[in-house]
Amino acid sequence: MEQLLIILEQKNSILLSVIFRVVGLILLLSNSLILLYISAILSAIAESFQSGTLTSWLVNVNNKNNEEIDIDKILSRNSLYSLFFSAVIGVYKCQIRLYLL
Repeated sequence: MEQLLIILEQKNSILLSVIFRVVGLILLLSNSLILLYISAILSAIAESFQSGTLTSWLVNVNNKNNEEIDIDKILSRNSLYSLFFSAVIGVYKCQIRLYLL
């Protein structure tokens, strides 16, 4: 039972990380410098929520279900998707800025 509670807490932490990351990326689309700072803060909070939790959660789920999970593959895909969406929003934001000039 204790193991299940730990997994649920880790899953909630990962979900909070995703929420903070999405809100931070959405705020990047604004033209306000204050919202840009808030976006950076939310992205940092998201990264800190995820920084050890995702690996720990994957190991716990792997041990609980007696399955072989390729953790390196999952973590690399997570990083790839995160960088991709950050880059897409950054390029979009630059295009808007150039259009407005």
